[in-house]
Amino acid sequence: MSETGTAVSKQISVVVRLCNYHAQAIWHLVTMELAQTPACSLILSRIDYYNAVLHGAPSYSIEKLQRVQNNAARIVLQAPRRSHASPLLRMLHWLPIQQRIEYKVALLMFKVRNTTVYDVDICKERFLMLISGCLKLTTENCSQ
Repeated sequence: MSETGTAVSKQISVVVRLCNYHAQAIWHLVTMELAQTPACSLILSRIDYYNAVLHGAPSYSIEKLQRVQNNAARIVLQAPRRSHASPLLRMLHWLPIQQRIEYKVALLMFKVRNTTVYDVDICKERFLMLISGCLKLTTENCSQ
């Protein structure tokens, strides 16, 4: 595994640990409406933050994040621990992690292809900021 792959794997482990911590706090909320807001803001936002970087990541890395999302769905719907997660995700209208990643990359490509020349400069600048920020997270010796 390359340095970048190792760093991404470590980042995924940190995200999984933080999401599981927040999931424990949400578990005690009483109603579905009360549980769904913190689940989306604390757990799913962390999972979605680096979707573009996770495109092409190994399946075992994606599976860790999928387990976190499955747990969040069980918590929100107050389902038993051993219940199958696919119907729960459908009930909440949540895409599985792999499809969330593909959707995010497709959306970025759509925005890049359908912007005006003025907007392209802004998109390039934001994309470079995103990439440089991700490189700082995934590599120890980043020049920028």
